[in-house]
Amino acid sequence: MKLNIALSSICVVVAGNYYATITEAKIDFQGNFRRLRMLKEKEAEIKDLKKNWAFLVKVKDGTYLDGIESLDPTVTYDGTKELGEDFKINYGVEATLHQGAESSRTVYATGSTTQAGWGLSTRADLDLMDRSYLDLEFDVDHEESDALPLSLSLCVDARASMDTTTDGSGSPSFDVKKVEGSYSRDTNWFDQAGTVAFTPRYDFSADTKDVLLQYEQGKTKAEVKVSETEKELKISRQFQDQHTIGLVLSDQGMKKHTAIDYVRDLENGGSLTINYKDELAAVNFSDGSGWVAKASAEVDKTGIHNTNVRIGTQLDF
Repeated sequence: MKLNIALSSICVVVAGNYYATITEAKIDFQGNFRRLRMLKEKEAEIKDLKKNWAFLVKVKDGTYLDGIESLDPTVTYDGTKELGEDFKINYGVEATLHQGAESSRTVYATGSTTQAGWGLSTRADLDLMDRSYLDLEFDVDHEESDALPLSLSLCVDARASMDTTTDGSGSPSFDVKKVEGSYSRDTNWFDQAGTVAFTPRYDFSADTKDVLLQYEQGKTKAEVKVSETEKELKISRQFQDQHTIGLVLSDQGMKKHTAIDYVRDLENGGSLTINYKDELAAVNFSDGSGWVAKASAEVDKTGIHNTNVRIGTQLDF
């Protein structure tokens, strides 16, 4: 059996002296035990302090003391600026501190406002390592009100880029990548209060489109997705003692899939999830205080094969 505990650390610097660390250890018990060196920092009391800078260190492949190449240090910064009473700008940056194929440097900015019950927002993301394009997102939404007894939303993903020719000159271009609209309203079918939603979606980059039809009434949820290549039905029902059972039927032409989900909400915020699909069973357990256990196995008529178990936690020093 293989038992893994994943290791990563999150450090937030406060005033140059006080900071907190969240660490997750990863050990492969199938091989040799790796020594873990966990730094204990000074008194970490930052819950009520709001600092914009954060320093994140991830550990890849379960190694911690095999050299700096096993680390993935990242610095993030975020801030907010209010312009008047109805307009707000959120901005930030995320940058890895290492060089290589997986390094990244990105900045973003989001502007949002509310006018006459309509929420409007625009987000821009710029890759500093490839500044030839700018990813944009436009969102419009309206919550149900007395004047308009339904909810509407529209989301558009686009990319603005500079197409460079062989002589070094360039021309700007604007391409729409995805469009998604949604319409929802309250219903009273069969004297039962519920909500129905209709969502058409189109992906220009992949040239695919689908439609979602969703219905929710009390503890029952149903969703139908229809596209040119796939039809999918999801149904879930919550029973007593926070038990939820879901069924997913998918038809992809020659391929048909059936999945069964079981979810149990536990005390103290914990949960137990069991999923079975295509002869693969997966179990996820969380105790609500940081410990997580995950297990998966192939299950068929001949028995259980290729079992994999992973246990992890987050330690706050």
